[in-house]
Amino acid sequence: LKSNQIKQMDSDKEKEGKGKKKGHHHKKEKHSHSRSRSSSSSSSSSNEGQPQQVAPGFSQVKPAQTCKDVISSVENIFVKQKPHYMELCGCEFENEYNVFKLKGGEAGKEICGKQLFSCKEKSGCCVRHCLSGDCRPFKLHVQARCRNAHGKKEEKDFLLLDRPYKCTFLCCNRPYMSVTLIEDGKSELLGYIQDPFACCDKTVDIIKGEDTKNKPDYRITGKCCQCGFFCQCPCGPCKEINFKIVDNGKQEETGQVKKVWSGCAKEILSDADNFQAMLPAHADWVDKTLILAAVLFIDFRFFEY
Repeated sequence: LKSNQIKQMDSDKEKEGKGKKKGHHHKKEKHSHSRSRSSSSSSSSSNEGQPQQVAPGFSQVKPAQTCKDVISSVENIFVKQKPHYMELCGCEFENEYNVFKLKGGEAGKEICGKQLFSCKEKSGCCVRHCLSGDCRPFKLHVQARCRNAHGKKEEKDFLLLDRPYKCTFLCCNRPYMSVTLIEDGKSELLGYIQDPFACCDKTVDIIKGEDTKNKPDYRITGKCCQCGFFCQCPCGPCKEINFKIVDNGKQEETGQVKKVWSGCAKEILSDADNFQAMLPAHADWVDKTLILAAVLFIDFRFFEY
């Protein structure tokens, strides 16, 4: 009996030892799991502030370019009217313009850069044939060439220029044109382009806001005695007509608009014109947009016969 009791006590001790070993093993496993979790969390937190690496062969998507970005990025512009040589037969077509970025260079030798905008007139056939360009009603749709998110160029609606019919006599019923932003379905009135009464000089006022009675922010004036108004030829003072842009707030000249010689064939066989505009250095995108609209208004008002 004593021997049996001794054997039973030995077996009980062995079972207790095995149970302690198992518990110690489980504790080690839990500790290792907790250490792995803490290391993974610390590695993820350390990578939060670092920029994510892009796999080779893939490029990050750039934000799409807006029409405001296009007009804000330019300092000088070149407006080129598309000639319609069929007008020699007596037909009057809708005016079309392309607007380019004007790069720097020697005076008179500026370089025409990439195209920024395209403008197309919308008007009736009877209106174009029965009324002169300085008083006929029209709408000009302006589209901007913007870069999309994939880096490709696409045309987006930018502006709607609307000029109603005006039968002008001296200071009565002066012509004007509204400028409306229509990008992304908007309809926001930016301002007006107006031709005030002036005895001699060619004058255009730029008014920001929704009220035509506001004080003009800019005034564009050209002397009426310039040779280019009476004789157009590719030499001397006859090859260009100068207009100065005056900031009414500062009462100083801040920019310039020039009608330049567009080539013999284009000048003789059509009434298409080219313009250069040196924009004010402090102008924001609204100012630049209204000056672009003023250049188109000047062509219709003073050079569309």
